[in-house]
Amino acid sequence: MIEEIENITIKEFFSLEENKLLELYRILRLIKSDGRHIQSIQLLSYKDVVQLKQLCTIQTPINIIAIIEGVFEIPLKQQREMKLTEYFPLLNFVINGIEEIIEMEHIRLSSTAKDDLIMAGVELLNQYGDIATIDALAGGDILRWQQIELLPWQIVFTKLCMDKDKAQIQENYLEIIKNKNTTNAHS
Repeated sequence: MIEEIENITIKEFFSLEENKLLELYRILRLIKSDGRHIQSIQLLSYKDVVQLKQLCTIQTPINIIAIIEGVFEIPLKQQREMKLTEYFPLLNFVINGIEEIIEMEHIRLSSTAKDDLIMAGVELLNQYGDIATIDALAGGDILRWQQIELLPWQIVFTKLCMDKDKAQIQENYLEIIKNKNTTNAHS
């Protein structure tokens, strides 16, 4: 099977019958990257990572080509002539990096909204996706949004983690004060 796919170009791959393409795609997704291409997906700008997450969500041929062009600056014409065995390590490097980022964000940043916030309508902000995050980091100043977007994803992620921890500490502290006041009132 490996010998069979070694000489297939991306152009030929995307021309395959859908069932054959999907079967081959599943196999090709197992190819490891040597990781020499770029240090880490996490060092890309926040804006680039957001765009890659969107492209990786639906891996159409157009999106796959855009992923490789965006990260590795390989134009379409050159991509079409690349062999699958040189192309898929690049693609897998990016997709695996994005999947790792999504998992990190979920583990470290997701939380359940408090009932009071839900009643106040905090879920309305979900419709704005990453723009709500950018706006919060820019302090509500739309003129600073682009500055935030250009920061490395890793720095933005670290800041979001720190803000979440600070909010948790503040919430814990207020609960401690509340409990002390309740205890002192009953003394």
